[in-house]
Amino acid sequence: QRLQFVFVVLVAVIEVGGTHATGALIARNERAVQTEPRRVHLDSNAGADALLDAIAAAARGLRAAVWGIAMPDPFDYVRGIGRFHDVGKFDALDGVDLRAGLSQRLGISPESLTFCNDADAFTLGEWAAGAGQGGHRVVGLTLGTGVGSGWTVDGVIVDPGNPPGGRIHHVRLD
Repeated sequence: QRLQFVFVVLVAVIEVGGTHATGALIARNERAVQTEPRRVHLDSNAGADALLDAIAAAARGLRAAVWGIAMPDPFDYVRGIGRFHDVGKFDALDGVDLRAGLSQRLGISPESLTFCNDADAFTLGEWAAGAGQGGHRVVGLTLGTGVGSGWTVDGVIVDPGNPPGGRIHHVRLD
């Protein structure tokens, strides 16, 4: 009889929207939610400290070595800095280092946090386990307090070039 070991890699995730933040623990190899998601209301017009406190509250108590944070545009995903200027929400986070603020509030290493676009995360999830599962090309459109889009080719997030940056919120009508 052979022993078989299964290692479950847990990832803590936070999804930030214009009116809420939701946190949960995900089993990466099973693509399954392991904890009851915790949804916290956000006042997008609040100050930076209040917003960071609320986002962190959605994930309080989660423990993982790897964290994924899905944020709406405009955002510097590499540095973890908000670029919200004249977009009608999160003005107080413009220029704020969310990586530093969240790691301090959650008691975790700043290096454990990875930021991604929320619509990209949604689209990749649909490609992996949802309506676009296994599709060669998948586009995801999100509609909330803003409009977002994500694009994949064979499960890789891509910039289609048009619309600019793959972001339909850059498109203006009338």
